[in-house]
Amino acid sequence: VHADAPEAERPFVYLAPQAGTILMWESWLRHEVPANAAKRERISVSFNYA
Repeated sequence: VHADAPEAERPFVYLAPQAGTILMWESWLRHEVPANAAKRERISVSFNYA
């Protein structure tokens, strides 16, 4: 897969964090969050929704 492929056809999607952003996806979807390298605290919340 090429870097210029449509987003839906890429194996990974990278997002730059922004304050106030909420990301939600199905639990079966492979996902990961890199370690917080910022000097400020990061708050992450995990939950199930239906």
